[in-house]
Amino acid sequence: MSVNNPPPDSQVLFDLAERVRVAVLRAVV
Repeated sequence: MSVNNPPPDSQVLFDLAERVRVAVLRAVV
């Protein structure tokens, strides 16, 4: 992916996915 300015939606989705991922990891541990 060589996109200089990704759409805000993608950024928000990426942030949400990362937060959920961390939350799940903490919940599992």
